[in-house]
Amino acid sequence: MLSEDLSWVSRELGVELARYAKRRVASALGQRIGTTSIMAEGRSVDGAFVTITIEDNLRGCMGYVGVRQPLLKAVERAAMAAAFEDPRFPPLTPDELPSSVFEVTLLGPLRPLASKAPQELAASIKLGVHGLLVKRKGFSGLLLPQVALEYGWGASEFLSQTCLKAGLPEDCWCKPDTEVYLFEGKWFAENG
Repeated sequence: MLSEDLSWVSRELGVELARYAKRRVASALGQRIGTTSIMAEGRSVDGAFVTITIEDNLRGCMGYVGVRQPLLKAVERAAMAAAFEDPRFPPLTPDELPSSVFEVTLLGPLRPLASKAPQELAASIKLGVHGLLVKRKGFSGLLLPQVALEYGWGASEFLSQTCLKAGLPEDCWCKPDTEVYLFEGKWFAENG
């Protein structure tokens, strides 16, 4: 059974899952890049994202949150979406695969943050551990935990940037009709 804190996910497993994501995309492109068996029987996650970069530039990032699935199915589904369905990019090509780097982020369950004063809401977030999902009036935006670290954001800016990602005003997280969720996330790149 999945522990809500994802403590069962070792670094070795995470790296192998990122490699698995790349192998599944390679197979879909008619290529083969090694094999491995991953011991993941009985393991499920509440979401997974795959991020693909080429020379440190984003090439695709897609995934799912709040959809409990078997671990390997979740990673494969996110990998295919990142490679072939991200609306910001054309589908990944066989020529791009060798220079691409795959990263997998595994997500724990969504936890709603009760209506709190903005300072208390921001204090609830552990940067580098929690990702955010903001929903308001039919709009939603999600940022993975590593994004705050990559940009050097504090908790308030992380909340604001999640609102902007949703196409909402940056201060909408302070409004009582905005739903704010956090989730734990652990991420791993194929190159360890």
